[in-house]
Amino acid sequence: MATVSSATVTSKYASAGISSAASYGSGELDKQAFLMLLVTQFQNQDPLNPMEDKEFVAQLAQFSSLEQSMTMNENMNTLISLQTEQQALYAANYIGMEVLARGYGISISEGGSSVTKVEYSLGTAATSGFINIFDANSELITTIELKDLSSGVHTFQWDGKNADGVKQPDGTYTFAISATDANGEIIVPDTQVGGVVMGISTYDGIQYLTLEDGRVVALSNVREVMKPGTSTSREEGNG
Repeated sequence: MATVSSATVTSKYASAGISSAASYGSGELDKQAFLMLLVTQFQNQDPLNPMEDKEFVAQLAQFSSLEQSMTMNENMNTLISLQTEQQALYAANYIGMEVLARGYGISISEGGSSVTKVEYSLGTAATSGFINIFDANSELITTIELKDLSSGVHTFQWDGKNADGVKQPDGTYTFAISATDANGEIIVPDTQVGGVVMGISTYDGIQYLTLEDGRVVALSNVREVMKPGTSTSREEGNG
């Protein structure tokens, strides 16, 4: 096949009323440019060595595959955008509602008079268990021995004091529970915390709920939604 000069291609682009290939900053051809290039190749091919049909068909097949991939990517991006918008609208329904969500964050507010309750569940009975409380700098504040270690769901409410009995300031804290069974095997309790939703946010495509005390939980971690102040039939323990 004869080589097509850049001047010829540029001339053909200009006569077709489109920008020259050199003006495409990305260096990629769109559909119109690709077809114009094929037409130019045919118009300037060597009559003694014409371009074969199979080469033309192969080029068209390659372009068709590329175009389909680009269309699929565009449709996928559109779908993801719509899903994100729908999730945001769905999450907005949580505002003003009380939620229980898998998490490890608690808070002290109102000068220490209000402390988040922790709910934890044990699949099997444990012989020993402790809850460790950490401040915002991940420094251990206190370790408290858990009383009720039977299998099932239990609640715990920290008194807001450190190991020396000093009241801690208002703010957010984290906790971790460790337990062992009769065989000395480690048990990892399932934990969740609650709060009233005051806002929503999105980060890296993930929806988060902002609670009234400043804690944040992922929407996907929410397990129960209820009206504020609604009592639940949870087993009380370690209170």
